[in-house]
Amino acid sequence: MKPYYYVYRYKHAGPIVRHATLASAQAEAERLATQHPGDSIEILKAVGISRINGPASTFFMDGEGAAFDDMREYLNNIAKDIKEFSNP
Repeated sequence: MKPYYYVYRYKHAGPIVRHATLASAQAEAERLATQHPGDSIEILKAVGISRINGPASTFFMDGEGAAFDDMREYLNNIAKDIKEFSNP
């Protein structure tokens, strides 16, 4: 899983749209900056996901802080959850 990006207008409601690329997030940030002169528009990079599946665990999408085995276990758990959801 690759990291993704959010665009956040500082001191306003949180970001909603996930951007798959930095270029897409940058275009959105610049569009918002044009609409809201003087406001700070931040580009945020999501680098990890935490979830409860037994003990709490965090998966780092960019490889920081997580061993390969942790990533494999995390992805296997997601696949298992999807399979259970798809076949009730």
